[in-house]
Amino acid sequence: AKRLQLLLGAVHDDGSPTELGKKIAELPVHPRLARMLLFARDYGLEKEASAIAAILGERSLMRNRSFNPGEISINKSDVFDELDILQNKELSNIGVSPKNDYGCKMRIGASSNFPHLIGNSRNGSVDRSEINKISLVSRQLLEMTQKIESSGGRALKESGSGNSEGKKVEISENLLLQCLLAGFPDRVAKRRSKSSGGEPIRFLLVGGKGLTLDLRSGVQNSELVVALSVDGAERADTREGIIRRASHIDPEWLSLLFPFSCRTFREVQFDVSSQEVVVRQKRFYLDLLLEETPQSLKPQDQSEVEKLLVLEAKKNLREAFPLDPVAEQFLFRLDLLGRHFSGRGFPKIDDAFLEDRLPQLVKGCKSFHNLREIQFRSFFEREIGGNMKNQLDTFAPEKIRVPSGNLIRLMYQKDGPPILPVKIQEMFGFLEPPRILGGKLPVLIHLLSPAGRPLQITQDLKTFWENGYPIIRKEMRAQYPKHYWPEDPASTAPRRSSLKPRKTR
Repeated sequence: AKRLQLLLGAVHDDGSPTELGKKIAELPVHPRLARMLLFARDYGLEKEASAIAAILGERSLMRNRSFNPGEISINKSDVFDELDILQNKELSNIGVSPKNDYGCKMRIGASSNFPHLIGNSRNGSVDRSEINKISLVSRQLLEMTQKIESSGGRALKESGSGNSEGKKVEISENLLLQCLLAGFPDRVAKRRSKSSGGEPIRFLLVGGKGLTLDLRSGVQNSELVVALSVDGAERADTREGIIRRASHIDPEWLSLLFPFSCRTFREVQFDVSSQEVVVRQKRFYLDLLLEETPQSLKPQDQSEVEKLLVLEAKKNLREAFPLDPVAEQFLFRLDLLGRHFSGRGFPKIDDAFLEDRLPQLVKGCKSFHNLREIQFRSFFEREIGGNMKNQLDTFAPEKIRVPSGNLIRLMYQKDGPPILPVKIQEMFGFLEPPRILGGKLPVLIHLLSPAGRPLQITQDLKTFWENGYPIIRKEMRAQYPKHYWPEDPASTAPRRSSLKPRKTR
């Protein structure tokens, strides 16, 4: 209640009444309706506002309202149709034809839905007794409102020669819509979906509650509305309240009526979908996001950009830094040395290591895409220094020379010895596999066919030549007759080529 009174301008922060609040207290209606009446008083629209306040304070004039999408009258406020009925009933009582003069400054409704004034309309029936009751309340409110001194606002003047009647009507309609906003500042709602296939339009209310618009509402084309009447019953499917009466809002009215409740700021934030830091200008009314527009990053944003990248990268380092195979092999080699030479101070490059160095890694970057362009192999080499880099190349080399004389790249693993993929002919004549770590660790040999497919995985060449090779030789000779398959590979010189040697004359 205090928050509402503050929004209405009825109380100060300490709860004491403002001058406006004292005037609100003079009217025996809900503070919302009193604020609305006082706003209208300043613009000379107290007659229409008194009728609207009476309508909002009582039951709806319409009974047995049916729903036919093709007959919904699109307008700017659901109370305007009821205001039409009330105005036309009063005119009929004094013998004025509603087709020519409405007794008020304007015709509110977008079109006449009530050609017979009282009785049945195409949208339902009109409650005669309720009209009489609301008419009485309306007159009483008008009398009380007119007794209160105006705040000196811009009273609506008769149009001069330069203004058309249509323009005056438009101004008056907008002012009445602003009257409704003035009384319901906490009921502003923003559209978050379009109507599709008879489904109601969904709105988000100040405070975060989801609402759906009654299918019979005429306010179908507004992005911003005031939820004048809300059914608290929750729908079974969406668990959201229903707006029974809505009224249109132009966005600029919010800053006009409630400047201290509106704020616009520029926000640097990480966009999860694109995985980049972006800038958006956001405009809020209270906690309701009204508008969000992208903007370009500025040089002075870079510090904030890098802080955001560090925070997001820490949430999932492997998502931010999916290491390329070259960097991954470097880390496997370094980890292998760290495990076998624990006393030499080889660093452990793990998640904690990366987290510590994130501030320097994100320098100049704006997205995860930029981070993935970093040459991590070079970065890791700089981190360990030249001396350790030399030891790494010595004890865990990238390539190793095989008996044929070729240099072949090793495939290091997270666990287990590195793999040496080599064609079988290049290992002829050798009974032991090559070793790394100063001779401590034999590699795991993948002996390959001429097509590069593994024929045998072993660290025991002697046993393979004796037992496994004769079986493989028989199959390979039939499959690759032009290639070299000697009977005794253990005593045969290794070959760089897998083809049979040419016969010399």
